[in-house]
Amino acid sequence: MHDEMITGKIYFLRVPFEREYEDFIAFLIRCAVDNQIWINAGEQIRNPDARYKYSMDSGEIIDLSKKYLPFEITDNKDTDECDRITSGMWYRDADFGIADWGSSGIPNIENFLVQIMEHDLIRYVHIYIDLVHGYIPCAYENLDINASDFCRTLMSLPNHYGLPTGQFNIRKFGDR
Repeated sequence: MHDEMITGKIYFLRVPFEREYEDFIAFLIRCAVDNQIWINAGEQIRNPDARYKYSMDSGEIIDLSKKYLPFEITDNKDTDECDRITSGMWYRDADFGIADWGSSGIPNIENFLVQIMEHDLIRYVHIYIDLVHGYIPCAYENLDINASDFCRTLMSLPNHYGLPTGQFNIRKFGDR
């Protein structure tokens, strides 16, 4: 089992209507499947650490009046982990940076982010790469980037043979 979880919040321009919300969730799932990852949003979040992070009791319904939707990214719909996504990277010895994505699914997350940022309901997205079981503060907080810069930004962050933890604020192209 790896030590990372990938979670986040999608911030809306406005509170979606019920049917819009259902269509939006279906859109997220289609984009995830297109990119060979999975997304659990709102009350569908399965990972106990992610549920704790977002203060979700077992029966809690997401309050969309807050204009955001928490989510987790996983390997597939049958797991609450992202081991396949975060494995398979090669690291440089000199500066502890990511040398190559190898067989990891991180580029799939970038493609997913680029795809979803086109949706009219989305204002911006926070995506977090966190350590599970301990919630050590992110080493890199509030990195404002465009979706297409996700992989390049991750590769530029030093780490110690593990995916760098951080909070990435994904903006619409041109927004800062």
